[in-house]
Amino acid sequence: MYNQCDDGLIYYFYYNVKYNEEADLSLFIELSKASKCALDIGANTGLFSVLSSIANSQLKVYAFEPYAENASRLKIN
Repeated sequence: MYNQCDDGLIYYFYYNVKYNEEADLSLFIELSKASKCALDIGANTGLFSVLSSIANSQLKVYAFEPYAENASRLKIN
């Protein structure tokens, strides 16, 4: 994941801090394994999109993020 040391999501994983959307992320990844298409609305920097596409390389992911700075990072990720 692209980061400039200012992405709050990376903090959780780098420092092994409990991520409060862990159950949601796990479910999203699990459902993605058997899906052809996924929508990630409010994708932030793309955590759900990136991990679900790793879980299913055939998955077509459509990720939407309205905040310009996060949308730029989403495209990189």
